[in-house]
Amino acid sequence: MKMIKVLMHSEYFGFCLSIFLFLISVKLQEKIKEKNKTLAMLANPLLVSSAAIILILKVLKISYDQFYIGGKYLYYFLTPTTICLAVPLYKNLEKIKKNFLAVICGILAGCFTNIISVILIVKIFSFNKDILASLLSKSVTAPIALGISNEIGGISALTVFVVILTGFCGAILAPILFKLLNIKSPIAQGIAFGTSAHGSGTGVAATFGEECAAMSGLAMSINGILTVFVIPIVIKFIV
Repeated sequence: MKMIKVLMHSEYFGFCLSIFLFLISVKLQEKIKEKNKTLAMLANPLLVSSAAIILILKVLKISYDQFYIGGKYLYYFLTPTTICLAVPLYKNLEKIKKNFLAVICGILAGCFTNIISVILIVKIFSFNKDILASLLSKSVTAPIALGISNEIGGISALTVFVVILTGFCGAILAPILFKLLNIKSPIAQGIAFGTSAHGSGTGVAATFGEECAAMSGLAMSINGILTVFVIPIVIKFIV
């Protein structure tokens, strides 16, 4: 018990806990995959490890601030990890050029589908302007989504929640939909991952192969840029 208390107050507790649980989640998914591939898709390591961290923090009564003292070190790796996406992009540059029109059309379709779906949901459930502003950027990576949300009057906490939820849902459901709809093209799969599930989707896309990861990284980047320009225009016409 004393060792647990010492570990809890360690500067590296959040860092070590996150890495350990993620590795355990990866092994768990591999074990499940041996028995049931469909069920393994639902056992997404990011989702499982996040749920496990929340449970442990609740049981041990550890505050998020205390966890983040060490957890923040993982945040530092986001930038170099994102930059690393340039490697598969470079290796698949010829395929991108060859399928340029299809890639751009796919990203545009994904971008506008994301925005239109949010508008329809807000209209159907009669949500107010604040909710609309918070949800519109749900399909882009968190730093971009927060910037957009703050600019158009959204609620930051809600934006972060829906961005994470969208990433989880996209990463888990996309492989199942690919199987059901018989979508086997790495280009189509990558664009779907990148435009709908941003970083979480791109992480799963990497398990589908280098070409899929390259397309997902490209789609995530371009979709983020498009969303930055499109959403402020859309919000002016709707509100």
